[in-house]
Amino acid sequence: TKTMSFSTEVRKEMKQSFEVENTQDVDWRLSPQVATIEPVGVSFFSCPREVVVPARKKAEIEVTYLPFAMTEVAGGEEGGMASPSGRPRCEKHRGSVFIGTPDGNAVSYSLEGVALPPKVDKRLQERVPCKKQYNQRVPVKNWLHERQR
Repeated sequence: TKTMSFSTEVRKEMKQSFEVENTQDVDWRLSPQVATIEPVGVSFFSCPREVVVPARKKAEIEVTYLPFAMTEVAGGEEGGMASPSGRPRCEKHRGSVFIGTPDGNAVSYSLEGVALPPKVDKRLQERVPCKKQYNQRVPVKNWLHERQR
């Protein structure tokens, strides 16, 4: 088992790939099995559902890391604080990818991801008159793939 390490801002995807070589005279249709082991119940790591490796050739298999939760900040700067949900943060997100090949071999990678705090896009700063009503527009980006309220 080899290890692939990822490090990116939370809610930003990072991709890495590895090669699989077909040693036979027929095309292979491979189905990578990807799992996020820690934290349980989420899927921060993903791969294409099916990869075709032509006969006697190599193919790249791309692994995507897209964390929706931060990992623990290095050095314990937050003093081991829990996430806003109240659960403690993982030191690293961990996962695995396994690919069985038709020639009887297998490719297995251990996945480790570190989700860093997000960068501030821009800081809002306004001067407003005292004792007067003032409305300030605040741009908000929806990073989920569904409508939020």
